[in-house]
Amino acid sequence: MREIISIALKEINLIKTQKIALALILLYPIIVIGTLGLAFSGGTNSVGNINVVIYAPDNIQGFNTQDFLAKLEKSERLNLIKANSEEEVKEIIRKRQAKIGLIVHEPEPTNGKFVLDILNDNSNIVSSEFFFQAANDSVRRVGFETSSELLGDIWENLSQIKGDLKNETKRMDNFLQQLEDSEAQLIDLNNSVNEINIGEMREKLKSQEEVLDSTKEKIESFKKRVNSTNFDEELKQIRESKVKVNEAKSEFRNAKNTIIGACATYAPGQECIDLVPFEDVETELNDTSDQLDNAEAKLKDAQAQLTNASSELDEINTDFESANQDLNYFNAELSTLGKTIDKVNELITNSIETKKQVKADLEESKTLINSFITKLDDLQSLSPQFLSNPLIINKINIYTVKKLQIITPIALTLVLMLTAILLTAVSFVTERNQGAYSRLLLSTTSKTGIFIGKILGQLAFALLESLIIILLAVFLFNIDFGGVNVQGFLIHAGNCALSLGGNCTGVMDEFIVLTAIFIQLQIVLSAISVSFIAIGLFISNYTKIQSTSVLAGLLLVIPMIFISGIIIPIELMSQPIQEVSGQAPLTIGVVLATEVIIKGTPIIELLGELATLIVPAILFIAYTIFNRNL
Repeated sequence: MREIISIALKEINLIKTQKIALALILLYPIIVIGTLGLAFSGGTNSVGNINVVIYAPDNIQGFNTQDFLAKLEKSERLNLIKANSEEEVKEIIRKRQAKIGLIVHEPEPTNGKFVLDILNDNSNIVSSEFFFQAANDSVRRVGFETSSELLGDIWENLSQIKGDLKNETKRMDNFLQQLEDSEAQLIDLNNSVNEINIGEMREKLKSQEEVLDSTKEKIESFKKRVNSTNFDEELKQIRESKVKVNEAKSEFRNAKNTIIGACATYAPGQECIDLVPFEDVETELNDTSDQLDNAEAKLKDAQAQLTNASSELDEINTDFESANQDLNYFNAELSTLGKTIDKVNELITNSIETKKQVKADLEESKTLINSFITKLDDLQSLSPQFLSNPLIINKINIYTVKKLQIITPIALTLVLMLTAILLTAVSFVTERNQGAYSRLLLSTTSKTGIFIGKILGQLAFALLESLIIILLAVFLFNIDFGGVNVQGFLIHAGNCALSLGGNCTGVMDEFIVLTAIFIQLQIVLSAISVSFIAIGLFISNYTKIQSTSVLAGLLLVIPMIFISGIIIPIELMSQPIQEVSGQAPLTIGVVLATEVIIKGTPIIELLGELATLIVPAILFIAYTIFNRNL
């Protein structure tokens, strides 16, 4: 036991002598915890710039594109990029301008749900799931908001419908009141009509008719008598005759008396003349006078008849006055009847206006009811499934690759990093401690040539390691490269060779594609390897022994692993760490390897990332070459 304790103490003392190594060992926990703390310090709340490209046509039935985009833009996680086609969405994702793509399709016919494809950049296992969930949550939040708005609209419409129905009830009450008023007016009209005594009017009219008929007969009789009688000429003749008769009588008497006197004179006491003729003449004259008197009496009688006729005319006038009074009464009754008719006309006019108003109210009620029916139809057309979740979300991976194929670029870059950094630093320190480096400096080879040779040697070893990984991935796990299946190509090419040219369609095209991918992959892997080799050379400037070189290398490797995005998404880190991660060789190396192996991206599109790797590597190498202490 004492021997074990003694050995342990000696080991501790040995560690104490390695002050740099001891400092690095003590620094490791701080670096690891600090790196993790910085990496996780962003949290989910720091994710505010996830670029999402979206294609939502404006002509999708029932889909409000602008409202959908506005709601998505409210999300703190998403930064929307609008595309004009589905292909543009995929192209933007391939160019790494967006992490997620959204494509809105026509609603499915069963429940009317809108179909939305989430295009997931699955070239990175860690970040792809996170980004998909972030986009999925944001889209479902929009779906929930849409459902809430639909339900709110439904409730609002129901409240509005309730209010409209109440107003409709009030209008119906007003309509009933108008009907009551119309009934009262009709009753008043009935009373006015009943006040008209039609029977009495008929009796008076009949009496008036009899009076008029009697008057007509009297007038006709009077007209006949008047027309048949002319008294003026007769009266004149009678008067003239009476004058003549009287004159004749007077003359005759005078003549008689004269004759009698003459007889008495000439023959007194004797009848000298016969008086009988004279008496006859006198008698005739008297008869004539009597006749004239009779004629005059008759004329007087006729005059009396005319007087009676005048009286009869007075009676007729009285009858006409009575008839006129009856007519006045009839006119008064007609006036009353006219007023009644005016009331009837006014009532009819009011009834027409009321009818128009009632018709307008009924039309408005009809419109309201139709609107209510339409709203009910709209409500009925919304299925419960649509209201609960109006979206169907389909997850679509941009790249049809296996998870192992996604891991392959990461594995390649990690192996190259560990191998290049640690092996370069350890081998150079060992070479320097053994004096080999000093002997190289004494040779004719320049210092620059020495380091170029070292870099090429390390590069050859790194490429050999990467080739081993690639061959294992291809032949053991059937991994595709740039979308081309290598095993399938080899089988196809073998069949073509065995069949001596038969069934060789597309072999040359696949060969050209694979050759281009292989060349591009070698360029990318070489750049990655040189970058890590330069870091290893830079570390060797400050280390004296192998253990210190390894610890110093791990001091850089571990933080790069944590912030590279292969463990946790870079977007979850704080903004400063994201900036550092974007410039880290491991991060850039993983991106380059992924672009070539999984996406088949042409190397000309990766010149920016290659420059980000090569320029610092050249600076590190130049620093090492011109370091006078080496």
